[in-house]
Amino acid sequence: METLIRIIESLPLWVILLFFAFFVAVIADMIWSIKARKRIYNILARAADNPDKASDIVAPIFKKRYAFIRSQAIERFAKEEGNDIIYISGIDRYWIQNLLRLKRKRDFNRIMHYAPDTGLFTCFLVSLHKKRFARLLLSFLEESGDFLYMRRVALSGQGEDFDGARAREMFLDHIDEIREMTGDPEWASRYFAIKILLHDDDNRSIRALWDAFEDSYPLVRKTVAHEFTTDETDKLLDRLTTLTINDYTYEVRHTAWNRIMNEFPDYRFPDSKKMSKTQSFHILELLRPEIKEDENLAFYFLDQNNLELRLPAARYLKENTALDRLCLDVDLGDKKLLERNFSLLEKAARVNVTDFLACIEKTDNPASLLVCARILLQSGPRPFITTLARKTFSLYDGTSRYSEIYSATLDCVAARGNDDALKLLERELQKRRGDAEALSVLLEHVPPHADHIVQDTLIGFLNDEKIRPRDILRQVLVRMSPPHVLEQVLKILYAGREAHPHLVRKDALKLLGQMELHYCLQLLLENLPSLPVDEASEFTRILSSYPKKEFNSRVGELLDSGDARIRASVITALPATGDKSFVKRITRLLKDADPDVRIASVWALVNFEEYKSLQQTVDMLRDPVKRVRQDVASALGLHGSVKMIRELKQVLLDENEVESVKYAAITGLGASTLKESIDILIEKLEKTDNEDEKKQLSLALSSKTDTKDARHMVEHFKDADPSMRENITRIFIRMEEKGEKMLTDLLREDIKSLNPYIAEILDATGYVESLIRTLSHRDPAVRRDSADTLSRIGTKSAFRGIVLAARDPDEEVRVKVTRALEKLETREGKKILDELEKDPDRKVRKYTHWALERLRSKSL
Repeated sequence: METLIRIIESLPLWVILLFFAFFVAVIADMIWSIKARKRIYNILARAADNPDKASDIVAPIFKKRYAFIRSQAIERFAKEEGNDIIYISGIDRYWIQNLLRLKRKRDFNRIMHYAPDTGLFTCFLVSLHKKRFARLLLSFLEESGDFLYMRRVALSGQGEDFDGARAREMFLDHIDEIREMTGDPEWASRYFAIKILLHDDDNRSIRALWDAFEDSYPLVRKTVAHEFTTDETDKLLDRLTTLTINDYTYEVRHTAWNRIMNEFPDYRFPDSKKMSKTQSFHILELLRPEIKEDENLAFYFLDQNNLELRLPAARYLKENTALDRLCLDVDLGDKKLLERNFSLLEKAARVNVTDFLACIEKTDNPASLLVCARILLQSGPRPFITTLARKTFSLYDGTSRYSEIYSATLDCVAARGNDDALKLLERELQKRRGDAEALSVLLEHVPPHADHIVQDTLIGFLNDEKIRPRDILRQVLVRMSPPHVLEQVLKILYAGREAHPHLVRKDALKLLGQMELHYCLQLLLENLPSLPVDEASEFTRILSSYPKKEFNSRVGELLDSGDARIRASVITALPATGDKSFVKRITRLLKDADPDVRIASVWALVNFEEYKSLQQTVDMLRDPVKRVRQDVASALGLHGSVKMIRELKQVLLDENEVESVKYAAITGLGASTLKESIDILIEKLEKTDNEDEKKQLSLALSSKTDTKDARHMVEHFKDADPSMRENITRIFIRMEEKGEKMLTDLLREDIKSLNPYIAEILDATGYVESLIRTLSHRDPAVRRDSADTLSRIGTKSAFRGIVLAARDPDEEVRVKVTRALEKLETREGKKILDELEKDPDRKVRKYTHWALERLRSKSL
């Protein structure tokens, strides 16, 4: 010690001070870290108690420094309280981002142990390139206890691309299990298996890959069309041709077509003129600009009366500038050629393909101007009319030589010309784009003939997912000239999911449907899966206004297709049409192999109000797919008969059923109008010890907001033990004002056997105290009603309030107090009066004594 002291004394003062400052900084940092962890822990606890507001509560955590502190604190909290906080806080997303960026083992382990539901597939992707991670992943999966843990990895993904060869190498010992996944009902599992089996040369794997060409999910079909290699080239060509011609998903058709063009450049399709309408439609979408034979085919269909096939033909001819050539290569001296070209261009314009009219900007050919004028009279972008007018007015010399052109141009200007005043409206639209309320008003006042000024702005709004309101925006765009809008919508739809946000693509499809272009029916129906269920239903109601025979025929084709995603979307949306001719077909689809189709069929029966047919869904409560069981349970609860309600009771009592299905049944029972649903929920509430289940049951019962439901719950309260009475009371507390109103309405029915129990519940909810406070309200009518209600409640706490109103300045209030006190002239009432005369509150004792004196003299 003496040596240490001598060393310290020998050191310069600045060294000692530096060491002391360092020591203080270390201690301060430790204190700060402890406080930070404690603060994070408190925030997490609040978030766990308030999951609905969790994102706002945990937000401050992610604004601070030292990410490792928050991660460690959250891990510690999760160990004590459960993994839910991982997802509530959003730390799982932070770990996933870090793992992708830094490839750290710590993040990898955290995700696998605390957030496998959201991050397991990311761990798998990283493991493909890091062998040490691969060993950890395999160990985790084998120790997880899952029977089919390969399937767990697959279902944690969303169809992301990955290196199938490396995945096969990683999971080589599990290749048989992976091969079995090709028959899994979930598409993600099948996709995962196919990506790996593409690199396996086992005959069983090759057979599975051939079968995948007919898989119900488009991503699987697209994957094998793009990546499958084989020596059986003739067979491969046959499968690719079938996909190109018959598949109902554009991505799949496009992939198959590109494969054919790359590997079989000399191949020629059978005569497309002899194909079905749908097959011809599919071929026309894939024509190549540089091939003369394709151009001839497009001209053939452009000249036909079938508008649906004319549209892709016209779009192709626009892309390879053939329409431009038709517009420019005319002469006033050759009327026959002029009329022929005009006829073809007019047919293109009939399906709103009018980009060729841009030729008017680069030509002064009078014959071209005439053709453009005749087309612009009915369709085409309005800005071209200004150019047409400028050029024609400059050209016209007052002689008969150009009178036809001049007359046609004037017709265009009169019918579809612009107005400088509309420019002010366009400026205002830009100015108010961020104000949803103001923008709504402005959009509603955009006239149809203003589209040449505002259409670009509106299309910009459509491409901007932040713009609101989108419903009104689409309504305005529907009123705009279709060519420009249609072209932009088609570009959005064909660009794919990467080019535009989902909201924009969804709105583009809805807009296309609202435009009611019957020749777009096939395109619309094939894109139906991109819409959520409720919007798809509304959308189909729009489509049902299309020619019924054609609509039903196309729907029938899609219901018979192998694409389960499209089948499910169509089934879900059909009830909006009101056409019950589909009910029998939908009922048969309850047994479809695809779970989404089965779910869609159940809700379609509900929405068609075919409640008798719902009886056939009872057996589906034991469906092998969990989410099917969930939806069936919800549907039966919401719309089922007493018999079906009892089936749900068996679900609740089944100890082997998963919680999510039980909760779905509870939610359905909560929405049921049947009295038996209350009996089942309360019976289950009495028996369960699971706090989460109790919460779900209470929420379901608190949704019963009808007086007859309240009566039935009070009857249960009457016969319940103290613990159950407390549970039922909490249910009414959860109902808030609705529950109090139901009970007071029930109290006014004056059911002698129930009144004491209603009063007991109202007392326990705090309603009596809040009612007493209204006795000082300035409005006499409010005080009268409060006094009357307190009189009906009749508990000790209620009479504490009543006696306080004994000196109310309003006579009617005092009369109600007198009548209430008269009820106390019984043995039970005498007991309440004795307690009030001994009340700790001096004012209550005084007013009680005063009120009793007045009561005896009847002069209150």
